[in-house]
Amino acid sequence: MIVRSSNCGIELADDPFARGGEGCVYDVIGKPELVAKIYHPAGRTNARLRKIKAMLDHPPQVSTKNQTTWPIDILNDLSGSFIGFLMPRIKNVTKIDILYSYDNRARHQWKWYIQTAQNLCAAVNSVHECGHCIGDMNPANICVEESTGLVTLVDTDSYHINSPDGKIYPCVVCMPAYVPSELHKLMRIDGFDLRSTTLSTFSQQTDLFALAIHIFALLMNGCHPYACTVPDGLSASHFNLIKNIERGYFPFVKSADQVGIPKYAPYLTILPERLKKLIIRVFTAGSANPELRPSCQEWYDALEELENQLVICTVNGKHQYSQQESSCPWCKIEHSMRVLTSQGEVKLRNSYIKPVKATAQPVAGATSTCPVNKPAVSVRNSRQFWYSGFGEILSYFITFVIWAIFNVLAQLGIAAILPSGVWWGWLINYLLFGIIPFLPTWALYFWGESSLPLSSPASWAAEILIGYGKWLALIVYGVVAAVIYWDSGLLNTVFGVIFVCSPILLVMKFLPDFAGE
Repeated sequence: MIVRSSNCGIELADDPFARGGEGCVYDVIGKPELVAKIYHPAGRTNARLRKIKAMLDHPPQVSTKNQTTWPIDILNDLSGSFIGFLMPRIKNVTKIDILYSYDNRARHQWKWYIQTAQNLCAAVNSVHECGHCIGDMNPANICVEESTGLVTLVDTDSYHINSPDGKIYPCVVCMPAYVPSELHKLMRIDGFDLRSTTLSTFSQQTDLFALAIHIFALLMNGCHPYACTVPDGLSASHFNLIKNIERGYFPFVKSADQVGIPKYAPYLTILPERLKKLIIRVFTAGSANPELRPSCQEWYDALEELENQLVICTVNGKHQYSQQESSCPWCKIEHSMRVLTSQGEVKLRNSYIKPVKATAQPVAGATSTCPVNKPAVSVRNSRQFWYSGFGEILSYFITFVIWAIFNVLAQLGIAAILPSGVWWGWLINYLLFGIIPFLPTWALYFWGESSLPLSSPASWAAEILIGYGKWLALIVYGVVAAVIYWDSGLLNTVFGVIFVCSPILLVMKFLPDFAGE
């Protein structure tokens, strides 16, 4: 087949080597480094031609051109009509989700996944630097050369192209599991369609949300950040990926009842503090607030820090983990999975959500990839109440009352500090040692977690108080108790300190969310 580029005739292979919904991809005879995408007749529109021209006029920098299959020339048939474009050929690549899935993790060390995540950051940044957005950043559009970890972004003609003259050539497809809550809210609007809407849709911030999901999967054994396990008796549909994204419900830091993280996923504690903060930020408050999503550079630098802290497991040389860990977390996960698999309790399934046109109906019926321990029973029961807004508020109030009662009991041991014969003495005593030490933790835990910018001084102060306030309160209680009981002997002093401090220890142990753990 003979076609024409901008300056010469080009011969294509008679048969395509790849077919898709929009067109076919052909070898270019005599130019093994190139391939040609030829659109089906219905796709050879003037709008598409203008989009390809805009991409040719504003490509990524030459130094980063190998990170995308960006169009390099327009193709016409012999009559001069637009039919497709030329683009670079990529060889020996694999879709990224195949490589980061749990079943294939043994192929590479953790360092490889960290470096691949950095390469993905660089590739996304190359698109953003020329003013464009990727839009549909699903795993099928991200390819990795396995031997090097180099990343190439494909299907670039579907990107959300922003021309300097103000014209937008939108992305019109998406995979629901890789777009943030603001797009899911738009998709619930009756009749919403990316192909015809004038509303703001994809942006560099939506790309950063999808980037974070892929980074998380690369680091965390292939787990999607919003995946969770749901026990028998709870509705799995209440905790599917899409609903968790819309609510900013990140199971790795917010557990509800018996909802937990997938068995094959490690805890966030395997990550350095800097990287862990970025992950919590993007998947909690950043789920709804695009401005809180880390940039490509922030991710890159945090990943570099993790790479520099790696040590090799002494039991399994293929395992690497952060030097902050006392033992290899991957050995623990492998042991746990072997036990569960031998007991027949776990079945790993590779779930796949098909790309859809972004209309209301496909998203509402999107397949959940949320793993479950057993088939969920859809019934009305008392547990469902606690997942409502009022139920959640009531649970915090009950926790507060229980904690207050514990503290009142603790005051009985230190009543000798102030006069107990008058009501104001007892009240001052309770305020000093029962309420005030915990106020910063109570207030700033909930406020700082949800609304403070991480770079602000208030957030820094909140982090200190959340992390150390409870320990400071423990020290205060312990020292005061020791002073009070000292004259009664060493044994009584020890028991007194334990009695006074036990309410705080119980809350920290059994109510970690409320204690800021």
